[in-house]
Amino acid sequence: MTSLYSMAFLDFTNEKSSVSFPCATPSGAAFDFDAFVATLDAIGDAVAAVSLCTRGKESALVDVAAGSVSLPSDAHAQREVGLRVFYHDTTTNKKYHLTIPGPDLDTIGTQGYDDVDWSITELAALETALEANMLSPVGNAIEVDSGRIVGRRS
Repeated sequence: MTSLYSMAFLDFTNEKSSVSFPCATPSGAAFDFDAFVATLDAIGDAVAAVSLCTRGKESALVDVAAGSVSLPSDAHAQREVGLRVFYHDTTTNKKYHLTIPGPDLDTIGTQGYDDVDWSITELAALETALEANMLSPVGNAIEVDSGRIVGRRS
């Protein structure tokens, strides 16, 4: 697997551009994060040295699993339906949401209702996993507020 390192640039007329490079995917228990960042910085420094634009945001997209290319066997596995999870940053109280495609409505849906019941085992596990492992876009802890079944244009 190959990961992707991206650099954003800003030009004199306030237009943005970016360039991306495949890079090694971190792996193993003894992975050295500092060495990985140093490698990306070396690429970034070399690129910035040949550009007149202002160096902006840099990010690395790291593949954690190859994933399957097999189609789901259930015809109800459609991206047009989603489980929208509403949450807030526990420090700033700013509200956010994410949408999980193709929810299993037989498992988490309540017929006739769009709101989901977080006491359902799978949803309770999702809430626990998100609150324990996810951060808000500004890096703070989050708390799940609610969830709804939504359509694609909701």
